[in-house]
Amino acid sequence: INTSGNIGIGTTTPDSVSKLNISKAGKDALYVDDTTAFAAGVGGSIILRGNYRGLGDMVSGARIAAEKTNSTEGNYSYNLAFYTTNHAGSNPSTSPSLLINNTGNVGIGTTVPGEKLEVGGNLRINTNSTASSGEINKIVFGKAHTSGGGYAYSLGEIRSFTNGGYSGGLNFYTG
Repeated sequence: INTSGNIGIGTTTPDSVSKLNISKAGKDALYVDDTTAFAAGVGGSIILRGNYRGLGDMVSGARIAAEKTNSTEGNYSYNLAFYTTNHAGSNPSTSPSLLINNTGNVGIGTTVPGEKLEVGGNLRINTNSTASSGEINKIVFGKAHTSGGGYAYSLGEIRSFTNGGYSGGLNFYTG
């Protein structure tokens, strides 16, 4: 803590009271430990809070947590979970809004993603295209080919298009 009240860890020149400056050579900079006995769903977390009424009333807006996937001693498999808060609650939700599981699968609206990306609910794909007609979005189904230079090829595509205004449609293509 310097004479201005700024806090620094690993630095002697913290530049702001609203920041926690952490500086360390190497890859490790901050540890958040949870000393709870090993069990599924426990682990270190960071809670992000904010003043919601101007009276100093703080509310937990979001939480990022590393959570143990099981209660097996010696098994250190963890998920990374992101929790958010809606207006109805004063603490982050008990179910994550986004989860990256221990195998790298990402779930939005689901806590058990079985694929690289799994969405529990509707999905909207918008475009920033200013084109008045023609192709505007596409989803490509591809396959990576690691031999012969490492290239990818398309197995098929779904392309959206507009005819202008609010009309358009989808085209389906196979490789």
